[in-house]
Amino acid sequence: MKSKLRYQCCIGLLVAIVIAAIFCAFTVGQYGLYQFGSHVTATSDSQYLNPPYPIRSTVAYTDEDAATIDYRIFGVSVQKTAYTPTQSNRVYLGGYPLGITIRTNGLLIASAVNVVTKSGTVMPMGDCDLRPGDVLKKIDGIEIRTPEQIDEILEQDRERFLVTILRDGQEIDYEVTPATDVLSGKKKLGLMLQDSIAGIGTMTFVDPETMRFSALGHPIKPNGGGDNLVGSDGFIFPAQIQGAVRGERGKAGELSGSFSQMSPYLGRIQVNNTFGIFGEYVADPQGLESIELANRFEVKPGKAYIYTTVNGDKPRPYEIQIVKVNQQSDAHDKSMVLRVVDKELLAATGGIVQGMSGSPIVQSGKLVGAVTHVFINDPTKGYGLFADWMHY
Repeated sequence: MKSKLRYQCCIGLLVAIVIAAIFCAFTVGQYGLYQFGSHVTATSDSQYLNPPYPIRSTVAYTDEDAATIDYRIFGVSVQKTAYTPTQSNRVYLGGYPLGITIRTNGLLIASAVNVVTKSGTVMPMGDCDLRPGDVLKKIDGIEIRTPEQIDEILEQDRERFLVTILRDGQEIDYEVTPATDVLSGKKKLGLMLQDSIAGIGTMTFVDPETMRFSALGHPIKPNGGGDNLVGSDGFIFPAQIQGAVRGERGKAGELSGSFSQMSPYLGRIQVNNTFGIFGEYVADPQGLESIELANRFEVKPGKAYIYTTVNGDKPRPYEIQIVKVNQQSDAHDKSMVLRVVDKELLAATGGIVQGMSGSPIVQSGKLVGAVTHVFINDPTKGYGLFADWMHY
């Protein structure tokens, strides 16, 4: 009898351990403790520091500006993440338009062109497989930064040169014979090149403690395609929106705006990554609205607002519906699906258009994310990114 009772107790204990393990795994998975991006900024009452049972957290401070959160289940450490202590979890709300300029890593190839020689027109790189977004990275192994470097290298007394193209992170080599331009007498590759990219985007928020800005919610890539990140050195300027080209099914619309690089810049871009552009904000934040920054666990399907500018330089809220929230345990784009329901915004733009990237998403009075992409087949819908991921 005692043996049978002991056996039943062992089975019961084993079942309890299995159920507890499954529950803990489910809790960790739902809470998403695997990764928080490069860092977390949180106040002492943040949900990051007060996770649900059975998870417990302890904080180890290395100095005033850095700490580590150690998450434990029944005393066993399951995750550690960097933690930036802050007195306030509030930021300055964006929504206003930005003029953006950023230098490329290498020279961006806009197109291959003819060179006029004594014998007629020649396209030296016409047989090369050039594609939108390709970058002229090297000539004969020498990194290319400026067009002047190309002229210096091609002055060498020989026919062929090794040209290295960067495409989607891969280097591709071509042997090329330059053509001598009849007017200048210089050897030419026959390439239209860009050393910077300019465009319109939207500010998401500014951290009042560090005066760092976060914008766009997606990386800046070459015009026309390609997965190369163009660079991380640039500036943001105040911009004016004159109107919009409406989005249609199968064709994205865009905001029509302008800015001057001669005007004082708002900030300097220092990071260009998967989750946006980031850097030092130097303008006076007076007049910007302060708002609480939510974490991703607070985002729910339902009513919300995007703050964006479709005329002038002052943002205003437009009603949207958060249709779907993706449970992301590590940093990814496409955190949520949005649908524009505001009649005024639909009348002006048809929905989400290019240039609105970075527009803050506000739900229940808190900043929860940013608009990032539009659905090409339905411009009333698009993707948003959790504000959690907009750190670096």
